[in-house]
Amino acid sequence: MRSFARPALALTLALFVLTACGDDDAPVDADLGPVDMTTRRDEGPPDLGPQTYADELGFFGSYPVGFRELEVTYERPDGEGERTIPYVVWYPAAAAGEIHPRHPFRRGEVSSPDAEPATGPFPTLAFSHGHQAVAEAATNLCEHLASHGWVVLSPTHVGNTTVDGPRSADIYYLRPHDVSEALTGLQADPTIGPLVGTPMAVAGHSFGGYTAFALAGATFDVDTIVANCEGGADDEICTDFDETAADLLRGGFRDERFEAVVSMGAGDYRRFGAGAADVEVPVLLMVAEGDGYPAGSAPSDDYWNAFSNDDDLWIDFLGADHNTFTDVCVQFPGFLRCPEAGTYDDVHGVYLTRLHALAFLRSRLLGDADATALLAGTPVDPSLEIVHR
Repeated sequence: MRSFARPALALTLALFVLTACGDDDAPVDADLGPVDMTTRRDEGPPDLGPQTYADELGFFGSYPVGFRELEVTYERPDGEGERTIPYVVWYPAAAAGEIHPRHPFRRGEVSSPDAEPATGPFPTLAFSHGHQAVAEAATNLCEHLASHGWVVLSPTHVGNTTVDGPRSADIYYLRPHDVSEALTGLQADPTIGPLVGTPMAVAGHSFGGYTAFALAGATFDVDTIVANCEGGADDEICTDFDETAADLLRGGFRDERFEAVVSMGAGDYRRFGAGAADVEVPVLLMVAEGDGYPAGSAPSDDYWNAFSNDDDLWIDFLGADHNTFTDVCVQFPGFLRCPEAGTYDDVHGVYLTRLHALAFLRSRLLGDADATALLAGTPVDPSLEIVHR
């Protein structure tokens, strides 16, 4: 059982997050300039050899991308008043723009702020960031999916970002509500709402993986949580844990709009225990060797053992680490749970993450036979171990 809580992220991360909110048309900083991953199939990644269908999935698609910052206010489920959270959205646009948004770890490459939307609707994905992270932690993936015709939203889990301290009990039930309420708010937005279509999926990194599984129907082992807290366990969830929190967890957070899960380095299996088996939708479970998953470790992965959908897929990124799936490692190799510099190609790790996320979504939700064949065949890269049901 693994939980990837961080007592505090490094000051450097906080500094970059806090200083990344400059003007959209500001010059690109030399140390945070975009890594050019816009290469198309006519050029291709040199380590994949001949051009393949994988290239179509792994590189940006044909849609220009729009980017917007919105917010939603909703009534907290614990009766503690209103909660307002910002969220960001990427969407297929009608035309490309010249200005690209600045994100904490990179500048957008094919997205433009407030670009005119394309004609929808489009399939939709909600992304949940990790513990003490930010909504724009995996913009490479979010921007990429939008370029392939997806609407992607990512809420800020207020109280559980880079500038916040340890978790308290309420974040365990607020996180899934944040995602559901942001999606509902986006559907009602007069400009982007018409683009929001089906099918819908939910994705998450680290603590966001926990959030995604809760939204997909995982039920909680509340009795164990209560017993541990009453026994004085040194556990963050015990901070302010009370009967209200217990009742909310028992009620669960299944959002029937989500028909699949894309998980990256998910933690907090212990919150569900046997209840993780209540996830019935297809799950893509991406893990990293640096998180304790050497080759051949699928049988010891608690989440993988709990799920039972025939369409589930387990992919181990050998040589990668916890933040390989986000924007972080391309800019800071060897730092913040990233592979040591020179030991892993982090740009290629991002490429493989978005390639397989898109292939899974196309295969399991859109019935794309080519994507299904790609996932069922020999891995496109020798650093991947893929396990099927």
